[in-house]
Amino acid sequence: MKDEPLNANAFAEELLTEARRILQFWQSHMVDRERAGFYGRIDGEGRLHPEADKGVVLNARILWTFAAAHRQFGDTAFRHLAVRAYDYLRDYFADEKYGGVYWMLDSEGRVVEPKKQIYAQAFTIYALAEYHRALPEEAARDWAIELFR
Repeated sequence: MKDEPLNANAFAEELLTEARRILQFWQSHMVDRERAGFYGRIDGEGRLHPEADKGVVLNARILWTFAAAHRQFGDTAFRHLAVRAYDYLRDYFADEKYGGVYWMLDSEGRVVEPKKQIYAQAFTIYALAEYHRALPEEAARDWAIELFR
């Protein structure tokens, strides 16, 4: 028996279902409810490492992902997680004195690697742009422009 080709609508629906499944995994396993933000590591065996450091690139990707998911699905839970990610980036990763975002925090939110990688700044700008697109917050737009400059 020959496999039938998947039509475009069925394929798109399958992708959206899989995206929701992945997002729900992050929603149920990776939110750091003891501290703030999101956990920094879960291993390939599904073991959470709550004391792991938290990197800015991962946190910027989380912000972008949940902001985009909120725009795609209109799900208030995804909106809430986007706001949580934005707040964590702003409150912990932002260097208020010199600008930019720090590379790495410990699990408590203290800076452990203060270097400023262009790679991290770029991911943060990308995330802030998507966040502003999903939830038109002027402060997010202004921060993205500030990081760019």
